Amino acid sequence: MMPDVKKETQTGWLVLGGTMVVVLIAFWVISDGGALAEQAGQEKDRHAKGGSEDMLAHVDRQIEANQAMRLTIENLKRDSSFVLAKEFAIPADAKQPGYLFKQRFTEVREGLRNKAEAKKISYDQNIGFGADPKVPDDREAPYLMSMLQLTEKVVAIAFGTPTPLENLKVSHFDAVKTGPESRPVLVQEYPLKLEVRGGLKDILWVLHRISQVTPTADGKTKDYPLILRGFSIKSDNAKAKDSVQQLDAVFDLAAMHFITEEERANDPLAFQPVSSGGTRASPRATNGGGKPVFHARP
Repeated sequence: MMPDVKKETQTGWLVLGGTMVVVLIAFWVISDGGALAEQAGQEKDRHAKGGSEDMLAHVDRQIEANQAMRLTIENLKRDSSFVLAKEFAIPADAKQPGYLFKQRFTEVREGLRNKAEAKKISYDQNIGFGADPKVPDDREAPYLMSMLQLTEKVVAIAFGTPTPLENLKVSHFDAVKTGPESRPVLVQEYPLKLEVRGGLKDILWVLHRISQVTPTADGKTKDYPLILRGFSIKSDNAKAKDSVQQLDAVFDLAAMHFITEEERANDPLAFQPVSSGGTRASPRATNGGGKPVFHARP
């Protein structure tokens, strides 16, 4: 008996047809009914015509983000910048700035001495300024006044520990201007070093306190944090069985004064000679009349 090949062939075609229908339905579902392809075609046509609506919106958002970031930076600068207090400022018409510093130094030294005597703390009463009674040069007075204000703040913090420190010492360093070599200065640092001997709890108290900003009684005088540039601590307890008593700690500190936009605009580096083509030129570049052409930096 011969097999019915025709019937089996028909069955195979039916199975194949059903499979193709399922595959086509699956492709239709996956392709989102052709909507995705249609949307892609529209985007392609829009860009081919030079559409710029999305780009303009992107630029607007970027400008807003830049403005918000600039505002945040300005707020951070305002909150952390070192500002000279009125009692340490030298009037513009002062005839003897060096003498004004010496007078203010005597007042600060006496005030700190009274605090130290009350807690029996041993320290250098000249607080880093030396014992020379000579009035300093008038040109040094602004820097010395700044360091005097910072020193009074640092020593007052050290005197305020829960348990009195055994001793302390303050050292000063030259002010440091920071910024790109060819651009106006961005920030000026006033570094100083505090060395103390005391218990661990009190050293950690100082470490925490130096970064805090204390509201003033009048609500007008601006306080500022001190920046910790470095910190080290050591103990003379060489053996494991020795109990930790007094420790020696060194705080490398600084206050930061952020240069204002007005001050940066008056900096000679805020201007630079440029050639007629708009590119940077040598200082000898001229504008036909023998004078260099200067453009203000942004």
